Parts: sequence; C-alpha cells; structure tokens
Amino acid sequence: MEQNPLLDGLEGEISVAPKQDLKNAKKSQVMGIISLVCACLCCCVMLTPIFGFLSYSWGKKAVNLYESNPELYTEKSYKQA
Repeated sequence: MEQNPLLDGLEGEISVAPKQDLKNAKKSQVMGIISLVCACLCCCVMLTPIFGFLSYSWGKKAVNLYESNPELYTEKSYKQA
C-alpha cells in the first residue's frame, strides 16, 4: 500500500473547524436594549415595538440555528440571542 506524502505525520489527527458566532445574535441583543431604553424613556413610542419585534425575530432565528447545529457555534453567541 502506498503512502500519501500529503498525509505524512498527520496520522490520528483530526482537524476541527473553529466555532463561529451566530449571525444575528449581537444584532438581536442591541435591538432589545434599544427597545427597552426607548420604552423606559417614553421616547420614540412608534419605534419601540419595531425594535422589539426585530430583536425577537432575529433572536429566534439565531436560537433555532444554534439548536440545529450547536457544535458549529459558540455558546457565547447563543447566550446573546
């Protein structure tokens, strides 16, 4: 059996791709904070529900993405969503 020169010295090693952050997790957290601040200060009354809805929908997408493949994403980004 021939040895592949590209694989010399790599016996038993498995490369693991680094985990990545969820795309919408940080956006969801920021929009949620903006929504809460606007609601507490009674300013931007028309924008508060919009920010809240965007935060909820982006967070829900990020959580669903994490739950489908938790080994691909960082736990930190999951907690942000």
